[in-house]
Amino acid sequence: MSMRVYIETTIPSFYHTLRTDAESVETKQMADEVIREVRRIRHEISRRCDHDVHKVVACYRAFQDELKRSGEYRFSQPGGESDDAATSESDSGNRAGT
Repeated sequence: MSMRVYIETTIPSFYHTLRTDAESVETKQMADEVIREVRRIRHEISRRCDHDVHKVVACYRAFQDELKRSGEYRFSQPGGESDDAATSESDSGNRAGT
């Protein structure tokens, strides 16, 4: 069974706005700066992993695991549940079976 990996690459919709008011233009410029920085970091990670997709995915997974262990972040699971909700349900299911 192959594993699925989802890497968030969504660009906010305001990035593609056709609006020309000052606020929209400023927001797009901020988005441009953020996107440039994200791309720079992604290219650096790829370079460190010798541009090998398997190494890149392993790097992202290791980083995700590190963030999960820190307890500072919550991660959504398939179906929209957070790690906490999925853990609670599996724990309660285990208790119900005993």
